[in-house]
Amino acid sequence: MKAPPLESMMQTAYSSASKIIAGGEEAQPVFLAEMGDGGVYVYMAAWRDHDEKVAITSALRLIFAARKVKRYVFVAEAWTVKRAERPGPNDPPPSECPDRIEVLSILGVEPGRSIGSYAEIHRDGDQRSVGEFRVHDSCPSEGRMVELLPDPTWPQPPEGTAEMIEAKLAKILGVEMHAIISPTTLH
Repeated sequence: MKAPPLESMMQTAYSSASKIIAGGEEAQPVFLAEMGDGGVYVYMAAWRDHDEKVAITSALRLIFAARKVKRYVFVAEAWTVKRAERPGPNDPPPSECPDRIEVLSILGVEPGRSIGSYAEIHRDGDQRSVGEFRVHDSCPSEGRMVELLPDPTWPQPPEGTAEMIEAKLAKILGVEMHAIISPTTLH
């Protein structure tokens, strides 16, 4: 049985990032976005700090609206902590906790549905490998990374909006913002 499109995109993101990590590189934050016409774009999220993260995700909301994105996947390396309860306002961020673990975090979003998953990154000296792909028991239904799909009540952005924003971000960040991949590679 063929995996549904969102799960298939998540598996593709996991496989690609796992190969990058096993090859000794850091898996940069990336969005895979399925456009309204069925094409799939890969967007590099080359932010260097929190302000750039906010700016890029805000820009992606406009790009995704202009390109009529149906679903997307976000994949990035991250730190997490296994806790029995939610962190409090005075708890340190996971990157500063002594019991943190390094993971490959994968978030899939489509209208009315978000799926979170992770795979632990293991270290053996300088070598890194990615463990088994695991789906979270719960996934946030709100927040910057799960609220990038276009709202159907929004007016459609003018023709050329996506291309203009992509070009500006590429110039500012010094990195090509997107690449187009064949949808057949996802199934």
